[in-house]
Amino acid sequence: MLHPAVRRIVIVMAFILVFLAGAWLSASGFINEFLSYREDISYLAVQHMYLTAVSGGLAILFAIPLGVLLSRPQMEKRRNLPCRC
Repeated sequence: MLHPAVRRIVIVMAFILVFLAGAWLSASGFINEFLSYREDISYLAVQHMYLTAVSGGLAILFAIPLGVLLSRPQMEKRRNLPCRC
């Protein structure tokens, strides 16, 4: 655990670095360039969340029944089979 004074200095330095990075990005025109793609970024972000939700849902749909099946005493022999990948 850091000493409170050292922790405070680290936090202040982090804020200064973030401020300087923002000032540099603004001066270089990156922020305006980034904002010009706002519609594309929001569309792709929604698409990414949809794909993540679908893949997570499919993983849950298969993993929970498989886990329940493998936890049964009848499946004890098959539980520890080596993966033949």
